[in-house]
Amino acid sequence: MIGTMDLSRLQSGQERNCRKENKGPFARLGCARHVMTDTEAGVLDGRFDSNIAEQGRADARSLGNKIRWFGIHVAFAPRYIRAMGTLEGLLEGKGQSAIDVRIVEKWLDPQDWGKLTGKKPLDLLEYSPEEMKRWKRTLDGKPPGGESRLEAMNRAADGYRQEILPLLNDGKNVLVVSCGSPLAGIDMAVRGLDAEKTAWIARHHGSIQFYDFEKNGCGIRLVGSNNHLQC
Repeated sequence: MIGTMDLSRLQSGQERNCRKENKGPFARLGCARHVMTDTEAGVLDGRFDSNIAEQGRADARSLGNKIRWFGIHVAFAPRYIRAMGTLEGLLEGKGQSAIDVRIVEKWLDPQDWGKLTGKKPLDLLEYSPEEMKRWKRTLDGKPPGGESRLEAMNRAADGYRQEILPLLNDGKNVLVVSCGSPLAGIDMAVRGLDAEKTAWIARHHGSIQFYDFEKNGCGIRLVGSNNHLQC
């Protein structure tokens, strides 16, 4: 009789734990594109370390205020002013400071535009329209001295698997702030998409995409990626 009562209590406790766990995802990943910079329209920032525009700073704080519900454990950003500044403003607007911030090298860096980096449109007239279209609008087009969009996506996808996925497997909520191509690479890795299907998805400045995961055996499984916010 005692054994039966203890088992009943144990089962009730397990049920309560299950109900508690089902209130939200096991882990959540947020991927934000940096806010607007002060560079001239048409300039390929790439590895050029541009500053955030004044409106961009306000936008970052506004976005942070919209995601106060998102409890961040670890945040990643590349060592570029526009990414680190966006992260700073986002956390300020969110009102959260006690997190593990990791400023990383290489795998989250912007796409390298090589000799095109930081050039104004008039400075690019030496290249034909066909060349520019290939470098900017194809996956494998590689500008002189730079890298292709696919190369930038693949290194970010590798970084996600090595640095971010273990944290998600531990039930951590992770925020990433970076540029378009690295975020496309993470999206490719998370959702298992073909590169062509994610490379050209519009990722506006100052927007954030969320991915929700549930526990699946010894790993995790994506259960949602529709929660998209913009400042």
